Amino acid sequence: MQSIAARTKLDASAVMLTLYAVTMARLGGVDPVATRLVSSNRFRPGLAEIVGPVSQTALCVMEVAGAPFTDALERVRRSAMLAYKYGYYDRARLEEMIAATAPDVDLNAFYNDRRGPVAPEPVEAQEVKAALARTVFRWTIRRDEVYPRLFLNVDDEGPDMVRLHIEVDTHHMGPSAAEELLRSMEALAVSEAS
Repeated sequence: MQSIAARTKLDASAVMLTLYAVTMARLGGVDPVATRLVSSNRFRPGLAEIVGPVSQTALCVMEVAGAPFTDALERVRRSAMLAYKYGYYDRARLEEMIAATAPDVDLNAFYNDRRGPVAPEPVEAQEVKAALARTVFRWTIRRDEVYPRLFLNVDDEGPDMVRLHIEVDTHHMGPSAAEELLRSMEALAVSEAS
């Protein structure tokens, strides 16, 4: 991600979201890709004293299928910025509107990049490929309660490591498909960084 961000002069957060959107489009055969981004909703001065959650999910719709990665990156960056900026709504009213207008549309995928700002730095292609040997995937928790169909968190795990924490409802996305999503995101990142 650092290498792609340095080359494109865009932030690593936009790169990660693009990797997710392009991979979802490829694996799921869907376009546009819709997800709910977790967004802080306290950056506007007029909302500083409102009682309510400090974050809300903003609907982000990304058209990426068939686009070259750099074009997809710009599309995703614009879509995410608009979603974050205008993602204020009455949640109960949103659910009513979805039920009335698009009952078959699955808006039960969530994405949360919890990293702070990351300064992009170029990395040599051989370093990127060598890092693949350090990739680890493991299942950690099994829950039986109802949860969103897909929830992907992105966390810093040190200067040269990112942790993707995926939670899925296995009635809708099996464990092998969840692992394939993450590994395909990684493969796309390596390909674009080389």
